[in-house]
Amino acid sequence: QASGRSVFAQGTLDLMEKKCVQGRTVHFDHKNPEFYPTEDRIDCWKIWNLPSLDHEYTIGIDCAEEKAADTEKKRSEPDRHGVIVLDRFTGNVVAQWHGRTSLRQLGEQCLSCARLYNNAWIAPELPHGMLILDILRSQGYDHIYSRTTHDETLIMEDGENLGWRTTTMTRPWMVDGLKQMVRD
Repeated sequence: QASGRSVFAQGTLDLMEKKCVQGRTVHFDHKNPEFYPTEDRIDCWKIWNLPSLDHEYTIGIDCAEEKAADTEKKRSEPDRHGVIVLDRFTGNVVAQWHGRTSLRQLGEQCLSCARLYNNAWIAPELPHGMLILDILRSQGYDHIYSRTTHDETLIMEDGENLGWRTTTMTRPWMVDGLKQMVRD
């Protein structure tokens, strides 16, 4: 988080940053799961690890809301899309997208990335990720996170609700899970 109150202490973030390594910067060909190098620093992927055949992956998509990144500054630029590819076996972030491209282009990039990463499960955040859901469904991609009704209401019922919705009910689960991953 660039502004506001961070979930993690700055010392923890500094220690984690020391462990970071440079990845390769790429774009995907939206027609297949192949990528090509780029010199771009925005609207592109940073890949640290290619997929292992025996691993499973999850992709979380946070679509930009076109809000100022820093609400305290009048000339602050709008926020950006953020996508993380997580290795479900190791807990490592293996790839990341950061940029302001159109939602259609973002959806196509995420679909190609998901196919490369062993048909990764995708969880676009709603409501801004609705177009991405449409792109995934129109291409027959079915590894989409489906939340149950109790994720939002605390009533234990199954539902066909695709995508992740951050609410006052789900945010504490999400943040506590992330804190546990950082501790581990």
